[in-house]
Amino acid sequence: MAKQVVMKEWKLMKKRIEKLIKAGKDEEALQLLKKELKKDPDDFWAALKLASYYEQPKDVESARKYYLQAGKILSKAGKQLEAAQILKSAFQNLGGEELLKELGKVGKRLIIKKKTRK
Repeated sequence: MAKQVVMKEWKLMKKRIEKLIKAGKDEEALQLLKKELKKDPDDFWAALKLASYYEQPKDVESARKYYLQAGKILSKAGKQLEAAQILKSAFQNLGGEELLKELGKVGKRLIIKKKTRK
């Protein structure tokens, strides 16, 4: 029951953020996204939204930070291929040694995962 309440709150927060973005209230949306990510560091959606937002005005450092966090969230959830895709795309668009290092770690996990399946 508690999980349903949390999920409902999350969906409402997500809708609110989307409305704020569409209304051009970026600063308010950013504050809510950051607050959500602080509350739940594993919120992939919030991390990805922040990363893509900061990529637009070319705040490269912030974009890298949130793409890195999004990749780590996916990797932690066992979604290595998706993590690799996010990190690869971010590295290609933004560069950054930390993205490349994390991509290497995810790549190793993918190889290990393939070997253990055989």
